Amino acid sequence: MNNKYIGKRYSPKHCGTWDNTKNTAYESLTVLLWCGDSYTTTQDVPVGIDITNTLFFVKSGDYNAQVQIYKDDVDQFKLLTTQEINDINESLGILLYKPPIISLLGNPISGVYKYGQSISPMTLNLAITKLTNDITQINYKRNGIVIRTNNTPSNSSDSYVDNVAIVDNTTFLATVFDGKTTTTSGSIILSFVYQMFSGAIAKNIVNPTIANVQALTQIVKTKQNIVQPFTLTDQKGVFSYPTSYGDLVSIIDVNGFDITSSFIKTVLNIAMDDSSVVSYNVYTMQNSTTVTGYNITFKF
Repeated sequence: MNNKYIGKRYSPKHCGTWDNTKNTAYESLTVLLWCGDSYTTTQDVPVGIDITNTLFFVKSGDYNAQVQIYKDDVDQFKLLTTQEINDINESLGILLYKPPIISLLGNPISGVYKYGQSISPMTLNLAITKLTNDITQINYKRNGIVIRTNNTPSNSSDSYVDNVAIVDNTTFLATVFDGKTTTTSGSIILSFVYQMFSGAIAKNIVNPTIANVQALTQIVKTKQNIVQPFTLTDQKGVFSYPTSYGDLVSIIDVNGFDITSSFIKTVLNIAMDDSSVVSYNVYTMQNSTTVTGYNITFKF
């Protein structure tokens, strides 16, 4: 026996795009499209009813909102992807990056000079090995103060001539910046001291005079143990240095014997080349002797 349903339809019926001329009537549960969204009639719709009339239509598919959600999801994914890529690139950059290698040479080179000398000019030559980034800035420093900046440097070398007269302890160095790291060169150090004196005096001199000391051989070195060769012909050996270094700990001959007691210590105030008056310890042999190239070690 075949059954036949008699009554209103309750399954949706798709009828395409809504007739915006409003000249079409629609049955209940009719699905229409308009502006990308879908609308379903809630009852029979007579002619002349606008689709925005919620008594007859209900929005059943918000396509634009779905698209916006999808777009937001895609944008968020893009943002995450971009950040992840940036993180990877940054990590790779850290792993692959190497700072430049630099070497600073000076003319004159590092050394010890006596007070009263004036060193000028100082020529600084900088060798650069670029490894990753281009060099963007070079600074030259004298005693920690920048004396020259080059903002358009090459990636291989640079130089600078400092014409300031150097008369006291001075340190030069250079720094190189490649946009990421500041690399500092080794230092060029010019040290200034009051010289020591060493040599021979006549056997009849008991206490050397300033003139006697100034006539001796000059030793331009920092405070340190000094091995000094003496060549004497019936003469006395003399060793003199600034009293600021303190007394000698010992005087040792070439055979390793302590001969400190064979010297007499006196003190002189000597006018130096820089016009300073400096106090000097003067160690003089008590007795004359004859030797050739006889090394004596003076220990501080």
